[in-house]
Amino acid sequence: MCDDAYVGSIHPIDANKKNILQLSTSGCGATALVNVIAIFNGFTESTARSLILKRCILRTRDNDAPLSKYLFSRSIAGCTGFELTLSMNYITEDNSLPHIRSEFVSYHEIISNYTGIFTFLEDKLKIGCVLIGTFNLQILGNDAWHHQLLYGINKNDKIAFCFNPVCEYSEDLIRLFISTQSELIIRREDILQRINRHDENDDKYNDELWRPYRIKLQIQEMLNNP
Repeated sequence: MCDDAYVGSIHPIDANKKNILQLSTSGCGATALVNVIAIFNGFTESTARSLILKRCILRTRDNDAPLSKYLFSRSIAGCTGFELTLSMNYITEDNSLPHIRSEFVSYHEIISNYTGIFTFLEDKLKIGCVLIGTFNLQILGNDAWHHQLLYGINKNDKIAFCFNPVCEYSEDLIRLFISTQSELIIRREDILQRINRHDENDDKYNDELWRPYRIKLQIQEMLNNP
């Protein structure tokens, strides 16, 4: 890789030494913030873990629940991109930490103000920003969205470098990850494992927020088409 093509907060050659992996179930957002703090302040993983897991917005999957409760927990598990900015503000209320200003930038804002995703990334990285992407990894066969710290790019080859795990994504993949609809795909086996559990919240499917998605009908159609 040509060094004058690289823009970022650390060099990819150091990524495996700097990377902090997933801290908890559904904790990719908290892990991304740990990596931000570690890059700016050189905290050890244990210090960062203790600090951030106490102050981050973090919701987990209720894997042992009946189906409707499980589906509800899946729909809110982890945190949103906007909630990451709130969590960072909570974290930097500690006087021992320098304030790290955080903001949420939507895909619409990016394409409205920049000629492309990598133009935006290069612009922010050049002024010392550390970026967290909320990626739809369901495109790659994962069963969830995933927050990852994006620490650098190769502007010539249009490759982005990320933590948790240490990996590379092309410009086309980054665009797909952040531009797709906010939909969650539940695996068939996850439904079947819970379909016969006693479910006191069966009326949950008729809640105002759930009704447009016709979740109960989707489940029935899945059962009718093995």
